[in-house]
Amino acid sequence: MHVFTRLLSPAFRSLVVLFCTFALVYQTADATTFPRLTTKDLVTKSDAIAIGKCVGTSSKWVDGRIETEIVLSVSRYLKGDLGASVTVTRLGGNVDNIGMLVPGAPKFRIDEEVLVYISQKESGRNSVMGWALGKFSIRADGTGEKMIFSNPENIQIMKEVDGKAVESPARAQSFKLESYIQEVNTILGKEGGIDFEKASTDEAYETHGKRKLER
Repeated sequence: MHVFTRLLSPAFRSLVVLFCTFALVYQTADATTFPRLTTKDLVTKSDAIAIGKCVGTSSKWVDGRIETEIVLSVSRYLKGDLGASVTVTRLGGNVDNIGMLVPGAPKFRIDEEVLVYISQKESGRNSVMGWALGKFSIRADGTGEKMIFSNPENIQIMKEVDGKAVESPARAQSFKLESYIQEVNTILGKEGGIDFEKASTDEAYETHGKRKLER
């Protein structure tokens, strides 16, 4: 369910509710329901897995709804190669004091370090696979070790229990970043993707045979 909000005054908001149904995904007023997605599902079904930093966001109207484009400066790919800078699109955002709220859509902050599972459409546009389930924040713990955090707000997970479909809220999770990367690479059956922070421009070009990357 998409909720549009026009900020007419600090004390007044006009809400219009639009109903939308997705294949394998459906929305209620305060949550979006997904089938259960394991790490293996995310790894094998995504087109790319990127680690990087959010460096920009912009929202606009597209076919009667608001979409937000998030620009990521990629430091490393665990899978695929969409370039040193990649843009992903999500539903929702704010344009000219009109806000569109989409439960379960991934949220990004400027300068936030993230690990993102990316799905590429035939049109060439990129989205976050599994919405908030496919976006992880990266930050250091009290010892300085990097951790990844998943906080999929407003998402319900549907799974089968005793032959019946049961929904439950998606849980917040945290992992050691390097351990998680090892798990992803084990699923992929490789040591790891290209690391733009360590590889030289020529090495990156030679490895992928596509283009020289701007440093």
